[in-house]
Amino acid sequence: MTNILKKAKDNNCKILIDTLTYDPIEKSLSFEGRQLTLEPRSIELLELLLQNIGKPISADMIICKIWETKYVSKNVLTNKIGGLRNTFKPYISLSDVTKVIVTYPRKGYFINESSVQLTDIPVLPTIQEDTSNVSNIPRNRKDLSKTSQIMAFITMLVILFLPLIQESAAKKGPQPTRSQLLYQPVELLLYRLDAYGKTAPYFATVTKAILLQQQMEYLYTDTSNLDAPTYFIEPIDNSPYFPGAKSVLTSDFKLIIELKDSDTAEYIIVTTKLIHPTSDKVAYRGIYKINTSQIQTGLAEISSDLASFFNLPQPEKSNWVITENIVDKINKHKLHTLSLESIDEFTAVNIARELAQQEKDRTKLVNFVNRTLNKFKVLPNELKLWLGILSFKSNNINHAKRLLTSPNGESLIQNALIYTLVSY
Repeated sequence: MTNILKKAKDNNCKILIDTLTYDPIEKSLSFEGRQLTLEPRSIELLELLLQNIGKPISADMIICKIWETKYVSKNVLTNKIGGLRNTFKPYISLSDVTKVIVTYPRKGYFINESSVQLTDIPVLPTIQEDTSNVSNIPRNRKDLSKTSQIMAFITMLVILFLPLIQESAAKKGPQPTRSQLLYQPVELLLYRLDAYGKTAPYFATVTKAILLQQQMEYLYTDTSNLDAPTYFIEPIDNSPYFPGAKSVLTSDFKLIIELKDSDTAEYIIVTTKLIHPTSDKVAYRGIYKINTSQIQTGLAEISSDLASFFNLPQPEKSNWVITENIVDKINKHKLHTLSLESIDEFTAVNIARELAQQEKDRTKLVNFVNRTLNKFKVLPNELKLWLGILSFKSNNINHAKRLLTSPNGESLIQNALIYTLVSY
């Protein structure tokens, strides 16, 4: 991390951000001498990013620093980042402004280190070398000849060993650069699922549960459903909407699913549509014939195609398996009757959802939380939230807060319900 803002102030100079110049004294941004308009919060945001060059700053941290409160929607910050990028866009040399002001998925925002440098650094007077002792200066032809021989020898060594160095580097293969690991995240709202026929409705609930879990595990999309307080209140069932979907106002895309019977009972036809929320136009459509005995694999293909459409890395294979028994228990909302000895991430999350919405026995809630904590060495993000809610429901308030907050005491996610529990 580089605090280039402090360096600029200490050296009484300006900061070059690609082709733009920022003056930290005047707090002004300019292009070729022409000042660009920035409102005060945008200046604060820019300066915060300049204090953390190359290091992602979380949305929570930015909101606390600039708005001095935890309770500002991340959409406000997203709009502010977008406004700053729009100011930069007409003037920078790069075609993609997101390579200057970078979004690091699930980590935050930062300015790319290769895009900034100090300019107009005052040159300090140099101390003249004492030449009274001239014994180190080659004064005759013999000394000059000796120096030339040394330089020639060094040059010969470089020529001899350079191929070996290049060969060694080639064996290691190309190393991924940081820019190869950065992607513009997509806010995806799993919105609605409609099922028609005799067979398809039976698989509506499990289809919702699988798609939700796959997207929650995927690092490169932000599942907007998680922003809604109702996400933790509404069940996964055969009603049309995904949990939280009706409460989310903004997202990059809405996903709508349609299930229909096929010509044989072993398959269902799944149609997917990605919708632009602002225009309601279809951005992408996919049609799949999925074997109901391998529904997890079929839906994984949908998640893979969505990643390809967004130009994002392919999802990793899930480490959980859907069986006919699990499909049956999800439909009956009896997943919590499974033995806790064999739970995996999928079943743990969905059992926690059922318990949060159905169970009132404090002993059962505490038992599930403790056994799940022992089961997972590292808690998946969503499961941690559910265990925090269950701990709160069982009146273990301090334990709930530890699960629902980050090490610096911030709420793990920007969700009004979680904020309320953390602030209790």
